[in-house]
Amino acid sequence: MTDRLSAGAALTLGTGFEQMGFVNLGQSTPLGSVAMVHDYALRGTLGVDYNLNDANTVGVFYQTKMGFQFPNAVLVGGDYRDLRIDQPETVGLGFANRSLMGGDLLIAADVYYKAWENAALWQDVFVNQWAFAFGTQLTRGRNKFRLGYSYNTNPINHNVGSRLDGFPIAQAELQLFQAASTAVINQHRLTGGFGREGVLIPTLDLDVFAGGQFHATDQFGAHTTASVAVYYLGLGMTWRYGDSSRQKEQAVASADSQ
Repeated sequence: MTDRLSAGAALTLGTGFEQMGFVNLGQSTPLGSVAMVHDYALRGTLGVDYNLNDANTVGVFYQTKMGFQFPNAVLVGGDYRDLRIDQPETVGLGFANRSLMGGDLLIAADVYYKAWENAALWQDVFVNQWAFAFGTQLTRGRNKFRLGYSYNTNPINHNVGSRLDGFPIAQAELQLFQAASTAVINQHRLTGGFGREGVLIPTLDLDVFAGGQFHATDQFGAHTTASVAVYYLGLGMTWRYGDSSRQKEQAVASADSQ
């Protein structure tokens, strides 16, 4: 848009399968049985970056809901009914600095806000959530070393009622449903990574990472407890085609040496 201001947009197509955990629960809930059903949904993202100067950048983005409408998903009183589930609206703010160690050290921080209380189904079991992420990347020649940490508030609503997406349901069963969403109770995450440009061929990059979500435990009513820890590894390959900036740098370096 200008030399300092950039804007971008994305359209995401999501696919989802849903099968609620309430199957033949007898008199405890009107949700007698459920079916596995499928749906597609769209969401849009709009972001803006502004370069304050050569070393500092700020950015903001907004992400719409991703609304799934699962047809004939729940049997209630002898009739199958649709089930609406939204992925929440998200707003983010980020800052990046590249002034240290001759520009080789990148330091970045992000803040996110997820509006669970305005998302279908989740609004009955979650509260709105904040997340904070901090990361660094040190570049040494063709190598990049990365370290990151993030913290988020626990979105579990510990004062749930007796309805889920408009359907009456026993509170104990609703708390059991919350416990099945165990991954959201983790509040701390630590990651590390390594990247190298020009693996095998000059335009092929390698990135590897490892991380973990620290052990967390939560209590859901008087009878249900959930506990979880998550660890993961990942690897990615990126092929850069065309006259990339790295190729230009190599060409300049070659010309200088000659």
